[in-house]
Amino acid sequence: MRLVVGAANAVALLLGVVSATSDHVTTICDKQRFGELNDSLMYYPNAWNDKSPKDGFVCMRVDNSTPPSFDAIWDWDKDIQDVHSFPYVRFSHKDIPLRLSSLQSIRLSTKWMYTPGSPSDPPRDFTQSVWAENKAELQRDGVQANAAWDFFLDDDRNRTLYPQDAAIEFMVWLGRVGDPWWLGRQENMILSNVTLGETEFSLYYGRNSGGTHVFTAVTRNGEDVLSFDEDFYPLFEYILEQAHKHIDTPNDLPKDPWLGIVEFGTETWLSDGNVTFTAADFSMELNGPVRNRTKTNSSDDDSTGGDDNSTDGNDKNSSDDEEDHASTLSRSMLSYALMSSTASVAMESRLWRALFALPILAFSGLMVRAFAMGEPVGPVIQNMLENSYFTWDGGSVKILKEFYGITLLDEIFAHITVAFAQLQFFSDPRAYWHSLVFLTDFAGMYMVFLIEGYRPANKFPLVRFPFIILFLAQLLGIGFLAPVYFFFFYVSTPAYKLTTPSLHRPGVASCVALLPTIALSYFSSHFPSYFHPSLEARNWWNWIWQLFPVWASFIMLVISKTISGVSKTRSTKGDSNQELVILRVTVYLLAFISTATWWYTIPKIEGPLSEVFMPQYFVEFPQEPDECLRTIIQYDYVCTYSAGFLWLAYHFSDLEKAGICEVPWIRALAVAGVVGAVVGPGSLFILIWLLREELLASQASVREPEKF
Repeated sequence: MRLVVGAANAVALLLGVVSATSDHVTTICDKQRFGELNDSLMYYPNAWNDKSPKDGFVCMRVDNSTPPSFDAIWDWDKDIQDVHSFPYVRFSHKDIPLRLSSLQSIRLSTKWMYTPGSPSDPPRDFTQSVWAENKAELQRDGVQANAAWDFFLDDDRNRTLYPQDAAIEFMVWLGRVGDPWWLGRQENMILSNVTLGETEFSLYYGRNSGGTHVFTAVTRNGEDVLSFDEDFYPLFEYILEQAHKHIDTPNDLPKDPWLGIVEFGTETWLSDGNVTFTAADFSMELNGPVRNRTKTNSSDDDSTGGDDNSTDGNDKNSSDDEEDHASTLSRSMLSYALMSSTASVAMESRLWRALFALPILAFSGLMVRAFAMGEPVGPVIQNMLENSYFTWDGGSVKILKEFYGITLLDEIFAHITVAFAQLQFFSDPRAYWHSLVFLTDFAGMYMVFLIEGYRPANKFPLVRFPFIILFLAQLLGIGFLAPVYFFFFYVSTPAYKLTTPSLHRPGVASCVALLPTIALSYFSSHFPSYFHPSLEARNWWNWIWQLFPVWASFIMLVISKTISGVSKTRSTKGDSNQELVILRVTVYLLAFISTATWWYTIPKIEGPLSEVFMPQYFVEFPQEPDECLRTIIQYDYVCTYSAGFLWLAYHFSDLEKAGICEVPWIRALAVAGVVGAVVGPGSLFILIWLLREELLASQASVREPEKF
């Protein structure tokens, strides 16, 4: 129990070193918001469509300094014939809502750009030459999206703040990529052509399935206006004075509507990979007669709009309607502030991340060097197999040459189990104690492999299906393959996947399944392989243990599916906290087992610890077979955990860039060294991993306003 408490204290100590931070640069994803309702600017990724695939995403990197900007990074690779999301900035003004008839001018300005991929340095070049190059690549990749201003109007001022209730949606498209659709295009229902500055817009009209009147202004010649600073009043004037007179518009079109919501963003239809929408230097200058101005703290203005916008030709999401109304009530009752995440994510290309992570692969290269030292071991193992006895100075033990009943497996693992006999029969005490610590520690790392495979973000096959890497590791060595795993994990998992709850959460069922899976598939055969009084039995148990990736995959699947089947199928916010609690218990128990083994082993080791845990050969090769095997296992341990710790360091660097934490690296390394000496490397690894989970949970805990 003291060791469990100690593990918890170790996490607390590490949390004290790696502190959370916040800044005016913030990253929000999916349905997070940034900004308060009475702020002049509020940002929302607005992933509103329930038909969107779960492995898609939209995140916004918001810089709310002066001048403001945001970068919306998204990837929706499923064509649902609909908009997936509308990441936007919303403008607030003391005079809004106001009658169009009282509007004198509404000057809106912005710059925008679309860029393939998710560059680490957000683009700020809004020239046509850059756009021509970007657009060509985007269209080759099948991207469909636009850049648009969005307004909501109604003859009831309060309904203008509810996109799902407002009678009119008015969009002004400044540009597009691909062939996105707007209402009125198919019927070519152009009401008029209106000029703003030097740009002429064709004003289309249509009605979506929810009954909303939708006006869409599209550049008449199809040009993309990357920098726009004009008075939009002529378009509003047409809607106010002429639209209801047009033969194609219905009689129920409001004749003197109120203007409520004003937003700028991008409707996202389709992409084949990450794309980035950048908006900068946006502002709104609104003028109306003083006598018609209203204040936002009046009773009429105490409503705030829903954030899940309608899109051309579609109804609004009913669940989001409830969110909008709850948000309004919260504001009128408590004037609460919308809480935002405090992370800014450096979006990088996979190529850059791969180059940056190459040091992880260096440990695989080191392991190749270690394998070359094993040449003297081969003939000894072959001789033992031929005689069916493992022999050493103290005696001999009969060993199994067949076990699984599958010829190929038996031939492969017969050699491996003989090698493990040297570790487990105490013929080499230093190898015995070292391998006991190593393989007990590895249960914790194995837990990380298992649970990471259940996160929706981790689609790379080696990460998604850890069975592959772990089964091969029984043949090629975990010291060689663990760096490969961590390298591809880092390359394929940029920070936004960690900070997006829908991509990061593994699910309650899989978290619950971890402990029984590891206990049944790993520990149940691992400890008998080392502590059974019969050496023949140790050999038998080791044959069982060798296929732990197979047993674990089956057990994990059965338990998690069983739990999912008897519990609720719909994920809730409470599940996130429950997942973290379960992971804490799992990590603390595994850390307890590893630390107990560490302290059980240390007093029993004769001689310097460095000779037991650290390789003694690099340039020169050992000559004795037992020394060769011990050296390979030492390299196995060093390469596995060095790659693991470096992988964690890379992720903490990502989180630091994302603004989720601040890492004083020298102090952190010093504290980690002390904690590692106390609890052992295996416990330290999973405790630092748990620290990452704690930090991600802390920045994800404040997502949406409380609802009443």
